[in-house]
Amino acid sequence: MDNFILLNKKKLFSFLNLLYVKNYGIAFSLLSSNSIFEYWLIITLSVLIIFIIFIKLYISDIYDIKLIISMLFILGGAIGNLVNRIINGYVIDFIDLHIKNYHFATFNFADFFIFFGVFLLFLNDKF
Repeated sequence: MDNFILLNKKKLFSFLNLLYVKNYGIAFSLLSSNSIFEYWLIITLSVLIIFIIFIKLYISDIYDIKLIISMLFILGGAIGNLVNRIINGYVIDFIDLHIKNYHFATFNFADFFIFFGVFLLFLNDKF
């Protein structure tokens, strides 16, 4: 992203843009005032989520492949965003989906993995 200017938009398709955004908060830029308390709160919550998923995978039925796959998607996304936040101090979001003038919140692949993992959990009634 070194050659991509902040908030610069590159149109790929009629419904998809690349938009370079620095997300200092959590989902949908909540807690984005960038105070030291919020920074550590976000990291603590991320580590807690990763820990809970590890525990859930450890005590789950090893033969429940659907549960394992969905948890691994969530875990991969959480770790990806956590590493991005630790290295940069923020998460880089760049996928801008839209229909006409309605834009969904800008996100990244890690966010998509988390969403997809939760979606799989709902499909399999594992909550």
